Amino acid sequence: MSFFFVTCVQRERERERVIQEASADWPAPAPPLPSPPLPDLSFSATVSLFSTCKSVWELSKIFTYAASVSAMVRSYSVRAAIFFAKLSLTRAKRSVKILKSF
Repeated sequence: MSFFFVTCVQRERERERVIQEASADWPAPAPPLPSPPLPDLSFSATVSLFSTCKSVWELSKIFTYAASVSAMVRSYSVRAAIFFAKLSLTRAKRSVKILKSF
């Protein structure tokens, strides 16, 4: 019976030691935090590409408008030059007629 008692005491002590070791780490250390997610570069590149395309499209509209305005300005400038040339020749003719009449 003493053997049984000694074996039970040893098992109890071993059990208490295991419990103390386990409780020494209690509460369990927190797991490491996950690293923050990397930014989705494809999304930002897509947004950047769309905004670039949008601004290029807007600039192309502006340049197209400016080119058409420039063409109109040139055509009006040519028309104005022709008009003033005709006016000048008309005045010159009149002044010659007036001078010949005297």
